[in-house]
Amino acid sequence: MIDRRKILRDGLAGAAGLAALRPGRLLAQGSAFAPPAALTPIIARSDRVFRVTVCLRPFRAAGPRIEMEQFGAKHVVHHYGHGGSGISLSWGSAAEAVPLALATGAREIAVIGAGAIGMTTAITAQRMGAKVTVYTKARYPDIRSARATGSWSPHSRVAMEGATNAAFREKWERMARRSFAIYQSFLGLPGNPVEWVDRYSLSDTPFEKRPHTPITMPNGGTDYFVDYEELVKDLTPLQQAVPAGMHPFRAPFVRQTTTLMYNVADYFHQLESDFQLAGGRFVPLDLHGPEDFSKIREKTIVNCTGFGARDLLGDQSVIPVRGQIAWLLPQAGVNYGVSRPEGELAIYVMTRRHLRKARNITQNPNVSLVVPLPRRLLWFLPPATIQLYGRAEIVDWTDEGGTDVFRRFWMGRRILSGYRGFHRRGETRICFLKITPDPVIHTYLVGASIWRVRKRLESGTAIVVIPRETPGG
Repeated sequence: MIDRRKILRDGLAGAAGLAALRPGRLLAQGSAFAPPAALTPIIARSDRVFRVTVCLRPFRAAGPRIEMEQFGAKHVVHHYGHGGSGISLSWGSAAEAVPLALATGAREIAVIGAGAIGMTTAITAQRMGAKVTVYTKARYPDIRSARATGSWSPHSRVAMEGATNAAFREKWERMARRSFAIYQSFLGLPGNPVEWVDRYSLSDTPFEKRPHTPITMPNGGTDYFVDYEELVKDLTPLQQAVPAGMHPFRAPFVRQTTTLMYNVADYFHQLESDFQLAGGRFVPLDLHGPEDFSKIREKTIVNCTGFGARDLLGDQSVIPVRGQIAWLLPQAGVNYGVSRPEGELAIYVMTRRHLRKARNITQNPNVSLVVPLPRRLLWFLPPATIQLYGRAEIVDWTDEGGTDVFRRFWMGRRILSGYRGFHRRGETRICFLKITPDPVIHTYLVGASIWRVRKRLESGTAIVVIPRETPGG
């Protein structure tokens, strides 16, 4: 006969003994568990890059536009402008937008757009009892959402501090938490449309929270991206320091966390399948202006056109923010992410201290650069340009950062060799101008169609935001 009291008493005594031997350590962390499997190194070579995509994120300084507007007999709920947080905020944002549409009394709703915002809006409306038709000129994979990174990033370039208030902060947290809860229902589905993935951050210096970087706004002045990470830090594991010897990376400082990732292809197949199984329909339609809303049968419309709203409605509050991804071939055993900030982006120009441009910088370090990109075809048209603003400083010609940049290309090595000769002959005025650009870079006609710009000149403008590393991604 089993003496349960004796087993319980002996078990508690044994646990107490273990606790005395290893104070503060959980039993689950004991030697009974095998060490984690070694990480498979990522083969990151240029010949394994099979695709490079550029996506224009629909950024609005005031954050996503979620409001009703009347166009004749049509009730149009605008639902766009999520910046780099579209997929992450989509379900929670849809929960804010759909009730506005249903408040009109309509039970048949049109959704314009089949990206992340459009599809989640359509499915949310179905779950609230509406019959939904999606009108779109493109479906996956021919949509901008298909070029997204696919990581949980609800606070990525979603709004500016100066254009938002406490009410938006509360709405953002509500949308983020709602979305996060919905994403848990996708875990474990075939194809892993959503899964938890380990992510490692590497650094040559101790990790510190970076100060806010001022952003030069298109209409002048500066502002700061909102940083709401602290509001939802309880949703994902905290980053933990990984001691040397416990990781394969060549970096003195390593942190690890686990975050949500979206397998964008399977995720969109899941969304379209769920929508159609619930009776939803796709109707091909290309809209060119608000007058085209009359082509839609339903009287209540949810406009989820993202960056397209800039041309569709002439909404200049939508600022194109570029994101670029180089796609590597799939690799067996690699199911984790790595990020390593290489320090600030800088431009080095070799010059001499007595020249006017160097003397001017000692008086005013603020600089602007316009870099023309010559055309091979249509050479008679104005060139595409990259426009940068930043701060310059004079550093010694032996500066490690500058010499490392010049050593990377043939002409740079020739320039360094020539200046070494000058230095040996007594020239002491050689120096680098180190230019640290602002995080926002303006471009014109870069990647833009000439025929599209011909119709609307301002459509050729875009903004590139230099990403900064943020804990937890």
